[in-house]
Formats: sequence, C-alpha cells, structure tokens
Amino acid sequence: MIERILQKLYDEYYPDRDIQVLIVHGRVTLAINDTAQASYSIKGTYRYEEVQKLNQFTNGFVQYGFCPGDGPTAIIGLADPNANLKFILDASPYGKMPNTHSMIFNRYSDEDAKQVSNYTVYGLNGLLELADIVKFDKIHFSYDARYQEAVISQEPRVLKMNCKFDRFHYSYRECKYFATHQPYFEISNSVAFATLEDGRHIALPGFSYDRKDEALGFRDVWESYCEEPPVLGINFMTDKEASQYDDFEIYIYDYSYLCDPSLVPRLAKVDRTFSSGFDFCNTTDGKDLRITGNFWAFNHVCYKQDVIDKTARVNLLAVFLVL
Repeated sequence: MIERILQKLYDEYYPDRDIQVLIVHGRVTLAINDTAQASYSIKGTYRYEEVQKLNQFTNGFVQYGFCPGDGPTAIIGLADPNANLKFILDASPYGKMPNTHSMIFNRYSDEDAKQVSNYTVYGLNGLLELADIVKFDKIHFSYDARYQEAVISQEPRVLKMNCKFDRFHYSYRECKYFATHQPYFEISNSVAFATLEDGRHIALPGFSYDRKDEALGFRDVWESYCEEPPVLGINFMTDKEASQYDDFEIYIYDYSYLCDPSLVPRLAKVDRTFSSGFDFCNTTDGKDLRITGNFWAFNHVCYKQDVIDKTARVNLLAVFLVL
C-alpha cells in the first residue's frame, strides 16, 4: 500500500522522471531508471570504435551522449539498451563522502555518436574484465579492495591501519564517545580496544571485539615515501578491561569511517593510498591496487549483492538531491 501512495506522489510531482517505488526485502526502495550509477570511470578519452570494443567486455549495452562540464560521454555495461537515461552519478571513491552530484546526460543519435572521437567513459559492469586493459580513474567504494578487506571480509588477516589521530592519549570514555557520535548512517558505532606487542594501547573505532579472531596482527599506517611498517602482535581487551586505561591511541582501520579528513580532528598519519595523486597502478605487476589482493578472493555473487545493497542506499539519499 505505501509503495502505491509514494508512486502516485512521485508521478504527480516529477512527471518527467522515470522513478519506481518498490518493496525489496521488506523495505521501500526507489528504482531511478533514468539515472545510471557508475561503478567506475576510465582514464583518458576514447573514439567511438574504441568504446564499442570496451563495451564488449561488459556483456552489456552502451549509450553515447553529452554531459555539460564533462563533454562527450559514453556509459557502458548497461542492462537495458533502451534505457531512457537523463542523469549519470559518478562513482564514489573509498574514503570520500558519497557522491550525490548527478551529471545531466543528453543522448546522441546513432549517427551523431559515430562522429565523436573523445568520449569520457563510465561503466556499470565489467570492472574485472577491463582491469588488465584500461586504467581506472574512479572506482566505486563497494568495489574497492581496501573497502572489501576492512568492511566485508571475515577472513583472518593482518589489520592494516589507514590513519591515526594526532593525540597520543585518549581516555576510554573519549574513545567510546567518538565511536558512538558519528553522523553517517553507513558507519558502525562500535569500537574495539587492544594492546599491541610493543605495549601500546589502541582503540579501533568501527571495529568490534567480537571480530577479534579476524586479526592475525597489526600494521601501522603506511605513509607516503616511507617503508612499510612491521607487523605487530595484537591482543584485544573487553570493555571492562579497557575502562581501566586512559592512554589509548586512536587508529582507523576502515577509512570510510571518516569519509572526509576535514570532518575530524587533525590526523597524524594517513595511508599513502589516500594521498592526492597516488598511482594505484605503480605496482610490480601493474595491477590496480584497488582491485587486487583480497578483492579477487571474494565470492563474486556475495560481493555483487553487497554492492547492490550499498548502492541502493546511496541512491536513496542521492535521489532527493537529484530531484
């Protein structure tokens, strides 16, 4: 019943939009059929024929058009060749606030599309298939190996820290307050406390004590122009044990916990991969760090469902800004 009421309201107030109100897993969900949420964007520009070849790796369809401010634009990997696209949402990179800026998309005719030779390419599917062929500019956070490892993985692994707060001593109460007063709906309010092999006490907002068996060790923040820090042993405490200390250092394992460094106290350390201009393909095998490592080991179906769920929530927020 509620979906019918909402559908009627959307049809009345936004007659030019293609929006469906659905019930998915018992929740109201908006299917914004005239808006494509990009999973990635590709560096450089491409001719019409080159875009056609790239699209073959997606097992989907392609549309060509013009986005003011972005120029000639191609969107590959579409499920519906007849989709009436009017907007494109760029990928939201890991460690940044979710992108809610929609680019207006004016579709070219088939003949006009063939005359253009400098397309910026966005994609919905085919990320893995294109990984060895192109270099990506942006990759949506749900597909990023760093996000997958910090948030989705339940496998035993070394916890690689992404940033550290500038103060050396935080009390137990300060750590709990910080963790439970995050304004973002995607963010966990949990916090784990631990003692490192070198005797330091640390707090990990966004992590939890019941995930302690996932930790095979602790690696400090790997900063730009520095050697990779050594792996240290880590021993987690219960909240009762942690409440006896007031000398915690705060580390962040899941960088999306912060979303934007400007929104939190000054950071003492930030992982090199979040530095401006970092080259993700500057690796021994040339593979993009965002789609290597644990990413390849995840069950493809499970990870794609997570992507769908996360993207749906981001789009639910974004649609109000689009409208």
